[in-house]
Amino acid sequence: MFDDHASTAGDGGEGVVGDVDLEVGDFMQQLVEAAFEGLTSEQLTWIPPGTANPIGLTYLHIYSSTDLFLSILTGKPRLWESQNWSAKFNLAQPPGMGEDWTSLRLGSITLEGLQAYRTVV
Repeated sequence: MFDDHASTAGDGGEGVVGDVDLEVGDFMQQLVEAAFEGLTSEQLTWIPPGTANPIGLTYLHIYSSTDLFLSILTGKPRLWESQNWSAKFNLAQPPGMGEDWTSLRLGSITLEGLQAYRTVV
């Protein structure tokens, strides 16, 4: 996931995303993957009582945040916009930090969609 975004600085310097960052990113990705394994579509979209969010929205937040950070670090376009993921998830924007996600619960988050977005990010 992160290796594709590691590019070198113009004068042979260290990569934009350093080796330590890649190792931490890979470790975090392994944790997310382990938690994702075995979940069903019903579990991903189940809306818990109160203000808690569905697991699928939380995963979408993780992947879209990674997409944003890698876009900033590499100078490449964000995949959310460039590959039209808003239409695929039926959401104008991905869930952001500190925002009310209640309206985002109406999106079309599926296991297959999350796996596809995770793969391209």
